[in-house]
Formats: sequence, C-alpha cells, structure tokens
Amino acid sequence: MAPTLNRHACTSLAVLACWTFHDSVALADPSEPEKPRPQDDVPRVVQPDTARGLEEPRGIEAEDVALALPRAVLAVPNAFLGVLFTPLREGLRYVEKHHVIERVEDFLYLNDEHTAAILPVITLSTFFGAQIGVQAFHDNLGGHGESGRIKASWGADREQQYVVSFKADHVAGTPLWVESITTFEDHPSIRFYGIGGDNSTEDLGRRADPREVSIKSLYAEQRFRQLLTVGATVGKPGLEGQIGARGRFKAYEFSEPRGFKPDVDRRLVDVYDTSKIVGYDDEPIVSELEAVANIALRDATGKSGHAFVAEAYGGGALPFRDYRYAQFGASVTGFIDLFHGNRLLVLRAVYQAVAGPTDNIPFVELPSLGGPHRLRGYPLHRFRDEKAFVGTVEYQYPVHEYLAGTLFCDVGEVSQNFEGLFDHPSFHFGGGGGLIVRKKDKVYLSAEIAGGEGVQVVLTTDPLRAFADRDDLL
Repeated sequence: MAPTLNRHACTSLAVLACWTFHDSVALADPSEPEKPRPQDDVPRVVQPDTARGLEEPRGIEAEDVALALPRAVLAVPNAFLGVLFTPLREGLRYVEKHHVIERVEDFLYLNDEHTAAILPVITLSTFFGAQIGVQAFHDNLGGHGESGRIKASWGADREQQYVVSFKADHVAGTPLWVESITTFEDHPSIRFYGIGGDNSTEDLGRRADPREVSIKSLYAEQRFRQLLTVGATVGKPGLEGQIGARGRFKAYEFSEPRGFKPDVDRRLVDVYDTSKIVGYDDEPIVSELEAVANIALRDATGKSGHAFVAEAYGGGALPFRDYRYAQFGASVTGFIDLFHGNRLLVLRAVYQAVAGPTDNIPFVELPSLGGPHRLRGYPLHRFRDEKAFVGTVEYQYPVHEYLAGTLFCDVGEVSQNFEGLFDHPSFHFGGGGGLIVRKKDKVYLSAEIAGGEGVQVVLTTDPLRAFADRDDLL
C-alpha cells in the first residue's frame, strides 16, 4: 500500500526542523561561555578607512545571485520555526536558571539517592489516544541494582493496563539473574489488518480470509501475561553476558470492540472469517519455554559511547491445549560514538520467527510490526506473520543540557517463510524525529513524530525507548 505521507518529504522536514531548532536553542547550553552583548553605553569603534569614505562597499557577487532563491524559499519556514521554538527555548532557559528539574526531583523522589519515587504517567499517542496513570519504583531494592516497579494507567476509551516487574542482574551481589514481569491489559479497541505484508486492500464484500485482504478492522482484547527469567550473569563491567531460561504464561479473551463508530469503523467479525484466524474463537491460553543468551560490550570507563548488545533465544510452546509451535529470534544493536560520547549513531536489526503448522499458531503469537517501537510511522500491529525483520538507523544528538534530538529511519518486512523476507522483498519504510527531555541518567519526557502510513505521534512521560523496551519480552 502506498504510504499517505511522502517519506522523503517527512525526512527532509524532520532534518530541517531539528537543524533550525538546534541553532535556536544551542545558545542556552551552559557548557559554552555566553558571548558578551553590545551595550548602549559602549562607544562604537569606527575603522579609519570607513570614516574617510575610502572603503568600497561590497557589491553583489555571483554567490548572492545563486543563493537568492534558496534563501527566499527558506526564509518563511525558518522564521516560522524560530517563532515556534521560541517558547521552548525560553522555557529551557527558565528551567536551567531556576533549577526546576532539581526541585521537582526533590519533591517526587522518596530518598536522597533518587532511586525511589512515585511519578505520574501521561501518554498522548495516535495508537491509544490519551492515557494517564501512576508508577512507583525503586532501582536499588537490595543494594545491588535490583529494580522493582508497579504501574497502572487508564485511557480515555476505558483502556486499562497494570504492570508489576522486578529485574536484577546480580541478586544480593551474586551472579543470579532474575527478571519477572506480570501484566493485565484491557484494550476495548485494537486494530487488525489481516495476516501477511502484501495483501490486497480491496474490500471483497464478504468475510474474507485474513491472508487475502488487509483492511482495518477492530476487536476488543483482554490479556494476562506472566514472564519469568532465571539465569546467571558472567563477566565483568565492560564485557558481560547472561544465559538462562525464560518461561511465559499468557491468557487471552477476545470480543467485539466497545465504543466503536459504525459509520466510520468496521468490526473484525464483519470483515474476516474468524475460523481462519487461529485462536480468535478459542480464547487461547499458552505456555512457552525458551533458552536465552545475551552479551553486552561497552566502555567500562564511560569515556566512550561505543557499545554493542546482542541477544538470541529459542524455544517453543509447551504441550498445552491444541497449540504447538517453535519460536526463535535474535537482535543486534550497535552504538557508535560520533563525537565525544554525546552524538551517537545507533544501528539495530531484529529477527523474530515462529514455526509449526499454521493451524497451531494463535494469531496473537505471530511477530508483528508497527507502533511506537518497531517500524515507527505505521499503526500498531499493521503487519504480522510467522517471520518478521526490522532494521533501524537512528542518530541521537544533544540540543541542550536537558534536551536531546533524534532522527531515525526504520525498515521492516513480514512473511510466512524466511525466503519470502529477502527473495522477493516488499520492505516498508518509516522515518521521523523526536525530542527527549532528560538528564544524563534519566529520561523525563519524549516526543516523536514518524511518517510511513500516515503520521504517528507519541508524547509520553514514561518512555519505552526502541532499544530498551521490556514489553518486547512478553
């Protein structure tokens, strides 16, 4: 399907906006000495040749003629962006001058080390609309970096999400690696676009096979998920690895969407033959077990931004009910320091797969692309199938002490088999940019806009960055 937003235009606008904004805000960077400003009482120095009228004025040169049109064209957006970003620039100066972030931290955090707090959660997105909530966390429960979290959020359309998690790479200072995530979610309206990445978008006027057409439809979903990982952490700071076993338990309930608009939206049961959507009529319960290993290579001194992180896993569904499938995958992420550790080029590739008889794989267990973390610029779960690949190139750069910018491009594809990913590829592209309000070790707010199939926007005080998204584990 042709994307509704021209990808080249989207990328160009993002680069122009970030470039102009960088120039307009960079003056507020406290790391650079402030340039003295001319005062009215400072005498103006006049050069002798100018006073005598002997200096010839600079005439119009060839480069002025050549640049006249580009300057005229860019003058309007440059002025617009300057006005647009003035409030943010002045706001950052105010925040810096009056130590606003430090004062807010002192109020919200429960200890002097700033490892425990109860914080509000606010998210505005084109995926789930407006959401508000609260989260409580402690990032040093046992004195060795053990992290515990409890979060609850609610959406405008009766969306609900509850999460309890615990993560420790060195429990009580030992090599024991433990990770646990428990979630309950109630989504009254989730989009379903069929299965596969290259289906027709023509409405067949009947309940279709999900592999024949790709039409937006809606359904409601409730799901309970529990993950537990137990293993060992080996190595030393700078070069660490983990190996262990990971188990999952998942239970789903599906129903007709709640609160949808009949004159605008269509229900999944009206568009697709649900008997061909494995698991929709059965409300699946699945248990999975897999082996997992990862490695992290980074500069232990912190003087360089270079880092390399990789993970691989393999396993499958346990013999429970009628579902049988294997699952495996790998991800590789490289962080390349372009300038003194504060300008990073991030490269990432992810491959996910399930394998087995098609009738034994629930549709919710198929890898999917689209949403705020994978193939940004496309609706959530826009593409899903048995095999999925996504690659990302992202540039991260400083704008201010408390502000960073990002530019990114994602490419992804799904297929029923491995050969289909690369023999006859039909890659989907998305790209955009964003701003992150942060300190060196904390992220307070992120805002991203991406284009691919339409425009997708996410603004949140609870960022799940593409390269640290724990929800992917579930």
